[in-house]
Amino acid sequence: MPHPLLDDPFVAAEIDRALAVYASRLPTADLAWARDQLAALLADNPEARELLAAAHPRQVDESGERLRPGIAAPAVVGERGKTG
Repeated sequence: MPHPLLDDPFVAAEIDRALAVYASRLPTADLAWARDQLAALLADNPEARELLAAAHPRQVDESGERLRPGIAAPAVVGERGKTG
């Protein structure tokens, strides 16, 4: 079973990119083992975890809405135009 950190698309893509040079040189099972080992290193090693956190793209709210302190959130419009 693959390491749970490989469920993160960013991590999986970066590990695959790092191992791409070995794709034609190693059997598939060895590449899968290397992927798991790299994921385990990123999860378990404090320095590697810190580097991963710095490199990982931040999630950005793309809605364009920003709430300011002291300003009430807009009312939610329910069915038939009623607020609530």
